[in-house]
Amino acid sequence: MIRRLGRSRVDERGSVTVWVVVAIGGLLSLFTGLVYDAGNAANQRVEISDAAWALARTAAAEVAPAGGGDFAIDESAARAAVTEVAAVQWPEFEWTLVVTDDQATVRVTGTYKTKILKAVGVNEWNFTADRTATTATG
Repeated sequence: MIRRLGRSRVDERGSVTVWVVVAIGGLLSLFTGLVYDAGNAANQRVEISDAAWALARTAAAEVAPAGGGDFAIDESAARAAVTEVAAVQWPEFEWTLVVTDDQATVRVTGTYKTKILKAVGVNEWNFTADRTATTATG
């Protein structure tokens, strides 16, 4: 009879099952977090794009006579209108406005702060949308 010194036989049946269950639980949690946060981030991205369109159209609607029968965007009126709309509808977003004759370009930036993916070090996603609207005169 061969005897092993210092080792005892321990029943290890089922130990792999425990590790598999723990690994699958962790992967499912990560996948759930990715689906939840990615879905909400996609919604945030669409809202930023919609805000940029709306603010650009708001600015382009502020026209004034430019001489010679032409019209141009009144920059101060456009900035005031965009400020008012942005403060009511999208106070969490930052925006910039550039007016050139008959075009208004708005850049909107926003951040989605993750809820579940923070656990793995993904804290936020930043989004930017640039939209340009042209005055419709005629």
